[in-house]
Parts: sequence; structure tokens; C-alpha cells
Amino acid sequence: MQAWPEHDGYDILTQHLIAELGEESVVRGPDGAAYAIDHERPALVVRPADLHGVVVALRLAAEAEAAVAPWGGGTQMALGYPLTRLDVVLSLERMQRVLAHDPAQQSITVEAGATLSNINRLLMPAGQQLALDGPLPHAATVGGRIATGTVGLRRAALGGVREIVSGLTIARSDGAIMRTGGGVTRYVVGYDLNKI
Repeated sequence: MQAWPEHDGYDILTQHLIAELGEESVVRGPDGAAYAIDHERPALVVRPADLHGVVVALRLAAEAEAAVAPWGGGTQMALGYPLTRLDVVLSLERMQRVLAHDPAQQSITVEAGATLSNINRLLMPAGQQLALDGPLPHAATVGGRIATGTVGLRRAALGGVREIVSGLTIARSDGAIMRTGGGVTRYVVGYDLNKI
């Protein structure tokens, strides 16, 4: 693993993150061991409480040239190529709110850290469920399922991630926000970024 380019950048980034997001949003030292990826412990773990916090954390990490890895429920962190650097883990565990639910349109808007079991518990009274199947639904998050494309046995009948997701709010690595689709989308003109 490569080292962070500037050792002083660690202290400066830590100070800026605490100033912007609060002490409770930043995990340092041995407490970060629970967020190790490929047996490497990050220098910092940032736990924003909302989209604004994600934007701030990514912007500050980009300015410090820190390598950031996202973390949902931590259930699929062994997937993909080994990391060449791990400076900051961006954990979405505090972002579990349901922002909107329209039973008539069969749509729900949630934050990326919401677990599948919690969402399905909320949808149950309406006779609905989110068909993002896969292992460990009590810990797996919507953001993680979308990121990994993990699907279960009901894909043939209900579709996979591409068919289920109609809109995304994405924070790019520099902290800029990008939106795709939205709500219940029946017709798409141009590139449908949810399907790419």
C-alpha cells in the first residue's frame, strides 16, 4: 500500500473535518480498525449525518489528496480489486432516513445507508417490499446493493438494480453533486444514467 502523500495532510484534514462536521463524525486511531479493508486500517473514518456532510467530506479529502473508500454496511467490502491506498473510509451508517414513500406509485426515496430490512419493515404495512435481494439484509444497505449490483433469486421476476432504481443523487469524488432520473420515470430522453 502506498502512503498518504503528505503526513501533515492527515492532521489538517482531521481538523477541517471536525470543524465542519463535528467530533462525532470523525473516527481516528484504533477505533478505525472495524473499517479495515483488505486488512488495511484507514487513517480516518468519516461518518456524515446527511448529504451535505458527504459533500464536505469528499471535497476536503480531494483537497488533501486522500484516497477515499465508501462504506455502507460493510457486507461486501471484499469484492473488487485490492486497494492500492486507503486513507479515509466514508461511512454512510448514519444516513438511514426514508425521505419519501408513495405507496400508490410504489416508490420510495431513501438515504444510501438505509438497511434493506429496515426499509422492508417500513413497506410491509403497504403490502410492498424493496426487491434488492441478497445476503445479510439486516446489515446490507441500499447504497451497497446499488454499488455492487448484488441481486437475489427474484431478479427473473422483478428485475435487478437497473430495473428497480429510477433516480440517484450521486456525490462525485470531488464533492460535486450529480442527479439522475427522479421519482417514477416512465420515459427517458437521452442517456439513462441509472442503466449505465
